[in-house]
Amino acid sequence: QFAANQHSVVLAMNSYQQQLLKLKQLLELDPAVDFEIAVPAMTDQPGYAIPDKSTIYRQALNTLPDVRKYDTMRASSMKDLELVKAAYAPTVSLSLGLGTGYTSSRDYSLWDQLDLNLSSTIGLSVSVPIFSKFTNKTNESLVHIELEQNELAKQQAGKNLYQSIETAWWNAHSNQSEITSSKAARDAAATSYDLARKKYDFGGSTTTDLLLTQTTYINAEQQYLQARYMGLLYEQLLNYYQGLEISFE
Repeated sequence: QFAANQHSVVLAMNSYQQQLLKLKQLLELDPAVDFEIAVPAMTDQPGYAIPDKSTIYRQALNTLPDVRKYDTMRASSMKDLELVKAAYAPTVSLSLGLGTGYTSSRDYSLWDQLDLNLSSTIGLSVSVPIFSKFTNKTNESLVHIELEQNELAKQQAGKNLYQSIETAWWNAHSNQSEITSSKAARDAAATSYDLARKKYDFGGSTTTDLLLTQTTYINAEQQYLQARYMGLLYEQLLNYYQGLEISFE
């Protein structure tokens, strides 16, 4: 049995190293760099506060970029619309000119001719865009289509976000029930294992009975720890949706 347990430990360590390598690859870290996972501190008091999912959703809409980016895109499109509408307005142009000249046929010096031949012009023109091959109308229609598409994309992003939040919220609730039940099973298995050891010490049970009880306790402890760690994950996931700091301390 001792050799079998040692073999299980070796397999578990190999699996841990493989998962650690996968995590390094996901984080794009150098495999040669030392990397250790901090173990979150946990008490034996199960449960954590779960906010109302509507509250989580409202906070997520105001903090997560998944939806807020469409507000920025809409603001940009509205600026484009202002520029397009400006093309419908008349254009007023003002021109100014100043010139002079010189000719050798006149018996005046260069500087006198430049002064006497000095002339100036001024002009004012107004352009009214009556017909522009429907360019302005087409550009305005394209911007309106862009605004509608942006609004539809925002609504779909909001629906997807709500579904993700709802799934995480239900998982968190289910996890709390799982923590409670797995803790009760762990405590019962621990009591049974303690009694089995005492009974074995007094010669009242076989080694097989003791090992079976031990295996039951180890499995129950493992299920309880898995439930607790999943609880930490769901708690931080809900914090993320609310725009709160993610911390395992």
